[in-house]
Amino acid sequence: MNYSALPDKQLNQLVASTLDIAHRPFHPCNEIEHAWPIITGHGIALIPDQNSTAWLGVADPGYVQLSGHLLVAGELARDDNPLRAAMIAFLKLQEQLQLAN
Repeated sequence: MNYSALPDKQLNQLVASTLDIAHRPFHPCNEIEHAWPIITGHGIALIPDQNSTAWLGVADPGYVQLSGHLLVAGELARDDNPLRAAMIAFLKLQEQLQLAN
């Protein structure tokens, strides 16, 4: 699924559904108090994109350093909003985990 094309409201609903969260309002794409437990609980890395104002959200991150460059592996999402990038990466990871089972 192309999560980047979805509006925040739909992303928020998908995250809530994935985590079986029923309380409302729930806005992890825009509210740090909703996003932070997901980010820390699922080991999502947030990395500023050095070539733009965007952020990279990486779920299940792995890092390799080659010749002074840091290569990042995992489910990657890029967005100007770091919380949104993290939530997209989270949803991508969940999708991969479902496919693996």
